[in-house]
Amino acid sequence: CVVQAWQYAHTVGKLDVSFDSNGDVTACSGRPIFPLAEASTWKDSAGNVLTLEQAGAVIAALPLNARVVAEDVATKASIDSNKATIDALTQGTIATFDVGFCL
Repeated sequence: CVVQAWQYAHTVGKLDVSFDSNGDVTACSGRPIFPLAEASTWKDSAGNVLTLEQAGAVIAALPLNARVVAEDVATKASIDSNKATIDALTQGTIATFDVGFCL
């Protein structure tokens, strides 16, 4: 099984893997899930919050594997308290490869 989190980890997913008695993979399947912020926070290109009708139209146009999720307060607090470290890490190179890494 080969999986990835799309560009910049914009997606999460469900991965089901089956193993035999030797621990070898016998089957795998899954699907991506695209988490979205609550529609009440969506804004248009001018920065205006979308109406419920506009948000509904956006949701109707999304793929079936898109899910609107509520912000996790504990996770946001952790990110906020580590913002300086996170910002510093995003400015540098985390890893390099001497060979092509695309499958």
